[in-house]
Amino acid sequence: MNRGSSLVMTISAVTCTFVAKQPNPPQKPDGNTEGAAREQYRTGYQQGLKDTLETCEKNPPKGLAAPDPNWQAGYDKGAETALNSKRCQGD
Repeated sequence: MNRGSSLVMTISAVTCTFVAKQPNPPQKPDGNTEGAAREQYRTGYQQGLKDTLETCEKNPPKGLAAPDPNWQAGYDKGAETALNSKRCQGD
């Protein structure tokens, strides 16, 4: 090795990829995430529609003492939709 020479190093390009952590979905006051709240509403809606179309009368939900508020809102809207349907209106 020659003592008088120096080592020269060249770095041409470095590509770095940074993946940001996805933020957590917003929390509802009752602790539900936005997606869970939508799922509760959707499930309640389907059940309210089904229950009400059977008799064309809005009845309280079956078997739930204190349902999730999102589920209850969906159930109520599903029941309302059923009551206003051609099937229940007799049209």
